[in-house]
Amino acid sequence: MDKDILSLSPNHPKPGKSCPPVTLKITEVSGGGLFVCFSTHHAIFDGGFIKAFLEYFGQGHDEYPELAFLDEAIERPLMSPYISTNISKAMFPEYDFSPSNTVTSTHSISEKAPKAVCVLFSIPNEILSEIHSEALAHVRGKHGEKAFVSKADTLSAMIWVYVTRSRFAHLSEQDHTSFTTAADARPRLSPPFSPGAWGNVYTQTTTGQIPVGELIQTSSSGTLPCDAVPAILDASWRVRQAVSKASTPGYIPARIALAASLPDPTMEGKAFTKALQPGHAGLGCSVWTHMGADVDFGIPGTGGRADYVRKTWSANDGSMNIMQRRGMTKGNVPWEVLLALREDDMERICGPNELGRWASTWCA
Repeated sequence: MDKDILSLSPNHPKPGKSCPPVTLKITEVSGGGLFVCFSTHHAIFDGGFIKAFLEYFGQGHDEYPELAFLDEAIERPLMSPYISTNISKAMFPEYDFSPSNTVTSTHSISEKAPKAVCVLFSIPNEILSEIHSEALAHVRGKHGEKAFVSKADTLSAMIWVYVTRSRFAHLSEQDHTSFTTAADARPRLSPPFSPGAWGNVYTQTTTGQIPVGELIQTSSSGTLPCDAVPAILDASWRVRQAVSKASTPGYIPARIALAASLPDPTMEGKAFTKALQPGHAGLGCSVWTHMGADVDFGIPGTGGRADYVRKTWSANDGSMNIMQRRGMTKGNVPWEVLLALREDDMERICGPNELGRWASTWCA
């Protein structure tokens, strides 16, 4: 899945440079089949709009296709009222705007880290369902009968715990880890935006900084437990709390006001990376289960729906994508996770007592 081969826009644009909002490249496979590769500019395409765009593209019968997006732009609510939100006392744990540029670590970082690699893991739905049931029982026992975690929360927690275990060879118990994911602001605004509203209307949310030893539940002597499941059950609740935070009153308006207040829009991305430290102990997650696996493109000579929906490989250490899935979160098809880690960590996470214990397949 080499983006330099399959994509018409393989490189990220540099600040100040223009680029197409969306490109499409079709690559024919000898022996039959097509790669249909969409590339989008993330400033105006988030997961919600990519889903809407792919579905609209699949229909492909409007004489004036641009009118649908113009109509939506006219009808959508304004964001301008949120810009004046008072954020003097607001907290933004997903960002670090401090002047320091150092990685926070109790271990000295004296040598260059191994290169990052990508691996696609397939987790059978039966296995995830079993762990999810355990997680639900666990959080309801600790936090009350109305406590809830989703399958995506549970899968995210599983990956976060196993990633941190794999990194423990170069981390200490006192180092801090965090998990971030994106939340759709559309339904959380008042009035809400339509589900297919164009643009990037997502915001980031985080678990906050947690000691590594606390997350992976090291023993009193500082060693890894053989069984990671208890840590996964607790971590699933942390992930759910991060997601739920984005629905609290004032959360989204404060993020809109913050973005509007920055003199340079690129400051936000830099502050996010600095807080997360994905190349050290943090993990950034994007959930793409909804993005196109069920779209019928209506291409003659094909089955309509794509056999596989994939992200081109882009190895950024400390990033994960829960991939597109038939039926989104329903049904019995496997769950796929595209994970990027440094080579030595990836080798450890594939071990038979780590994530490799649950994955039915994985491929680089």
